[in-house]
Amino acid sequence: MGVHDTAEFPWLETERAWIADAVRSDLPVLGVCLGAQQLAAALGASVTTGPSPEIGVGDVTLTADGRADPVLGPEGDSVPVVHWHGDTFEIPDGAVRLATGERYPNQAFRFGRLVYGLQFHVEVDEAMAAAWAPELPPEVTLGAEQRRPVEAVGRRVLRRFVEVARRG
Repeated sequence: MGVHDTAEFPWLETERAWIADAVRSDLPVLGVCLGAQQLAAALGASVTTGPSPEIGVGDVTLTADGRADPVLGPEGDSVPVVHWHGDTFEIPDGAVRLATGERYPNQAFRFGRLVYGLQFHVEVDEAMAAAWAPELPPEVTLGAEQRRPVEAVGRRVLRRFVEVARRG
């Protein structure tokens, strides 16, 4: 599903309003994949269909702001991730781009100190990869050797996000 599929999934509009309220209330928000697209839309940025789907294990490159970021920055210049998206977003006004990619230039952003949008997945563990396997295109696999670095990065990134959120 995508941000604009509100006829089929009317709750998407309600979710965007809730996200906007959370941001205005200075609550921590972490949007992943569709969540990042919803977050971007809630902050007034456009969300559009990308040039072609981006699916599978890959890398994103951190920007200068990304390398200085307390959540993503400790990972270095690039981050192994899992992609599974066909839509993309503009960076919302007032946000900073944290990561970029070859096909999709807007891969991650931060709005303020507590609000993060990640176009990619870092939370994919063995169980999630197994659950996703039947839904993936036949040429895409999330084998353990490729996926383990993503899972390790994900544990660190999510831990740092929680630490930043706790400090408020």
